[in-house]
Amino acid sequence: MRDLVKMHIDSVWRDGERDQQIDIVDPVTEEIIGKVAIASRSDVEDALTGARHEFCVSEPYFNERSEVWRSRRSYWMSCYRDAIQS
Repeated sequence: MRDLVKMHIDSVWRDGERDQQIDIVDPVTEEIIGKVAIASRSDVEDALTGARHEFCVSEPYFNERSEVWRSRRSYWMSCYRDAIQS
């Protein structure tokens, strides 16, 4: 049986604000195969805040990478055009 009683919030495994778990049930055998922590409203808000922060930190990287892919696409499209016209 696997118990996930900690929550992964803002890159950290931590206990939830509530001290409650819910059973994880195998839909085929209906056997209880583990437990998972139940998040409180505060836990969810902390997770959303962490996700927003992570998105803002990584967004410049993704914008830079998308420019690289756009330039590569333009290069290959011009090669294909040249090959078709030849």
